[in-house]
Amino acid sequence: MTVPADLGFFLVERIDRITAEICAELADRDAPDDHRYDLAADSRAPAVVRGVVVMCVDGAESPEVMAAFHRVGVHEARAGRELRDLHRSVCTGGRVLMRWVVRGAEELGLPARELCRVADNAFECQAEIMRAAALGYRQALSGVLQD
Repeated sequence: MTVPADLGFFLVERIDRITAEICAELADRDAPDDHRYDLAADSRAPAVVRGVVVMCVDGAESPEVMAAFHRVGVHEARAGRELRDLHRSVCTGGRVLMRWVVRGAEELGLPARELCRVADNAFECQAEIMRAAALGYRQALSGVLQD
């Protein structure tokens, strides 16, 4: 059984608000100059967040999202930043998204088991995102990638 499509629509209809809230939370963190400005200024951010929503709700893979986070990993390595800073940012984004998932589930009256299914998908999505970013990071550091 898959999570009702209504939850996906609920989230996608609010993608700009979700993206803005993620940016605001990243900006409020006590963190080095990192991903928050890139996300806020990047016109591709809503599409990436939308892809993450689909991954979380449907449990489906998204090559576009994985490619985007691979590029982020490369960028972080080349910028001399720690991968753990990116992980904290991904976790921050995940927490914001889960708050929206819970709001949607409450508003739509989804049963707890469906909410748990989305949470499981979200944790797996977060792990996949970090695997893609770590691969890009390692490849950039090892010189496998060329400009």
